[in-house]
Amino acid sequence: MVDGTIAEFRTGRGVPVIVLSQLGQRECIVLLITVLGLPSLLSQRIVPALRVVAQIALGSVDFLHFTTIEQLQEQWIQRRSDHVILHTDNPDVRIANLLTINAKQIILVSEDPTSVALHFRYSRSMELEFAIRSASSIFASLHDIILGCQNLLMLSPDNCATPKSFIELVLQFLDLKLSNEQADEILRSIAEADGKHWLSGKALDGDAHHRLDGDEQALIHSLNPYGAIFRMRPAEGFNWPRGLFFGTDRMGQPLDAPFAETIELVGPARILCYGPYFHLPPGEWTLRASLEVNDNYSGNELLIEIMIGLEVQVHRPALLPVKGHYGFEVPFTVVEPRNAVQLRLWTRQGAIEGTLALGMIEVRKTHRDRA
Repeated sequence: MVDGTIAEFRTGRGVPVIVLSQLGQRECIVLLITVLGLPSLLSQRIVPALRVVAQIALGSVDFLHFTTIEQLQEQWIQRRSDHVILHTDNPDVRIANLLTINAKQIILVSEDPTSVALHFRYSRSMELEFAIRSASSIFASLHDIILGCQNLLMLSPDNCATPKSFIELVLQFLDLKLSNEQADEILRSIAEADGKHWLSGKALDGDAHHRLDGDEQALIHSLNPYGAIFRMRPAEGFNWPRGLFFGTDRMGQPLDAPFAETIELVGPARILCYGPYFHLPPGEWTLRASLEVNDNYSGNELLIEIMIGLEVQVHRPALLPVKGHYGFEVPFTVVEPRNAVQLRLWTRQGAIEGTLALGMIEVRKTHRDRA
């Protein structure tokens, strides 16, 4: 549990837990960066530059990168300075809860979700679908931390167009005063490392949007609702296009080919489709789906499953019509946003005829009426 871990953490070196309660006293800087693993183009410039600013302004500064409580605890005990930059990407739910409750100042590198996915695609040679899933994990894990912070500095390509504008924003936010000599030293250090190319990669991701065909545009737009968090609003719902799902052959074996628009029911009882392994913020959700059924004369039944990570949370049978449109909705709950959400559709009996077409799939946050 977080409380137990933090209580133990407090005893290390006899200091308050990660001095998050002392942020107003310039003893710590919290940085949240919206990338997983390999930094994005913007973060590749912002993070080293932030370290330069902190080191020149404060002196010795430790840089802690972590995604779990255990990693944070270990690094905190080994730190050498009272000044700390906390850097997390794709944090687990315990870290998210810790920062949501305790962090008083957060610096966030705000980047368009589609740009993050495209950076994954081109920098790691990922298939677009896998890049989208990776990006969804990042934004799902950071979602509640961002919305829960009352004192947040968002650094974006627009307000950090030059090293000077970036430095001014950070110093003002952290209430740090520098001499002219220190300011010049920061600019020189950044220039030596990357000054001639500051944010030069921004155009790369912008051009990448134009290289996507229509189907790919539909896939990547599934991430768009996460952009709401940069307006301090929650992501309320997502549309999952058919292209994010996986299909199977008549024996239920995964297909390498793209998911078929029309699924043949002919064959043994089997899994028909599954996916999209998309990540959602914590909370209660409802999935709604529409199907079109034809020639189901034998009255086959559908088995609807929702998996969160490796846990089957929903397992529900449904009788398919002989012909026509069929819809269903199922509620589910996300606790750990790093666990991907998956819809799985099975046939419960073998069939000698019939087809099924997957239509709209959407998930919406569940809002319960308060008494």
